[in-house]
Amino acid sequence: MQYRRANHKGGCYFFTVNLAERKKTLLTDHIDCLREAMKHIQQKHPFVVEAVVILPDHGPAPPLPHFSLRPA
Repeated sequence: MQYRRANHKGGCYFFTVNLAERKKTLLTDHIDCLREAMKHIQQKHPFVVEAVVILPDHGPAPPLPHFSLRPA
């Protein structure tokens, strides 16, 4: 697998992580390991994290009734 990496000073990046077996809870069960891994990498390659969101499972929200008529 080849990854394309943009290497722009001051760039802003977004990434997602998910498990191959989406029913597994490895990421949320071991969130401390993910946190420590991020700290370890941050020491070698300094970067700023503005936000992190960990979702146990996610999908589209149910449609709102009369969505097209709701006020903006």
